[in-house]
Amino acid sequence: MDVQMDRLEAMAKNAPQSGVGADRWQDRLQYHRVWSLSQVSATIHTLPTSMSSTSQAPKCIILDGMTTPYRSFQGDSRIRTRTLLACGQALRSLAASSSICIIVTNQMTHRLSDDGSSLPIPALGDSWTHVPTHRIVLDPTGHIREGQCTGHLIKSPDRLLDQAHFSITTTGISDGKGRKRPFLQDGE
Repeated sequence: MDVQMDRLEAMAKNAPQSGVGADRWQDRLQYHRVWSLSQVSATIHTLPTSMSSTSQAPKCIILDGMTTPYRSFQGDSRIRTRTLLACGQALRSLAASSSICIIVTNQMTHRLSDDGSSLPIPALGDSWTHVPTHRIVLDPTGHIREGQCTGHLIKSPDRLLDQAHFSITTTGISDGKGRKRPFLQDGE
């Protein structure tokens, strides 16, 4: 089993403290780790079927590792861009038609500017920046002394750009003040 999935299950076991049981977490969350272009394609095309096969439709789907196959893509960059944008459109359509949140992880890389300085950019490239409706950059170096990370909202059609501090603890995710924030609220 994937390390990230182990972590999600560990957080789910601690969820009863927030009133959300582990069974509910597993019903409401789907996690997919992909390593190749064929896995990306197969996962995206089977998501509607896998969603309908569960007892309750998930509220969140995490597609992790999508950067890896696209960064190592050998061939015409136009084909890479076209397939990447098609995947993004399929995910966006699924999210809209099913009223769910789809999270696609992306890595950061650096681009050298004309003056020789290094600028952080998303590894999926400039064409991908137009696909997601919301973009959050997680920065683990935000407040190291306090054991906190920072999430920067850098793109949103309906929210002001902002940042928030959070900590990842043994019992889950807490806000910058140490208050537990459950993944799912009752009634969701």
